[in-house]
Amino acid sequence: MKGRIWVESKLGAGSAFHFTARFEVNKAQRTAEPSTLALMLSGVRALVVDDNVTNRLILREMLTSRGAEVSEAEVYSR
Repeated sequence: MKGRIWVESKLGAGSAFHFTARFEVNKAQRTAEPSTLALMLSGVRALVVDDNVTNRLILREMLTSRGAEVSEAEVYSR
């Protein structure tokens, strides 16, 4: 996607993750209004990262209900 990914980290302060990507506009004619389209994520791999177990549970359930393959990672805060 002609982008880049990097991390900025400071000891004791945490890390910030960044990425850039270029996307093309889909010029195909729409068959339905965006509000009526169901977001399906079948086969999409997603990584859910959060220090709060409830937040991870909510995101995992939302994504898997749409067909995504979800992996989780817990963030440990000091």
